[in-house]
Amino acid sequence: MTAETKEARAQLHAVGPAEVILPFRAAGAILHPAATAEEAERALKAAAGSPGGSLILVVEETASAILPALRELEASARHAFLIIPSRSPSGGLG
Repeated sequence: MTAETKEARAQLHAVGPAEVILPFRAAGAILHPAATAEEAERALKAAAGSPGGSLILVVEETASAILPALRELEASARHAFLIIPSRSPSGGLG
C-alpha cells in the first residue's frame, strides 16, 4: 500500500474526555482528547479535517457542549458522526 493510499483510506476518530475515549485506541481510533467545549470543538474540527472519509465518534456530553459545530460539520456529509453514550445519565443524544 502506498503512502497516498494509506492516507486517503477511511479513518476512525474519537473525541471526548481522555478516560472515556482511550479504549477506542484498541480499535485503531485516532484519539482527540478534550476536557472543555473549546478543546472539543478544536478536536472535532481537527478530526473532520482529515483526508478521505472517516467515522468520528463523539462522547455524548461532549456532543451536547458543541452541538452547533457538530451539526454544521455533519451537514457537509464528508464524514459520519456517531454520538456514543457514556456512564453519565443520558441527555438523549446517544
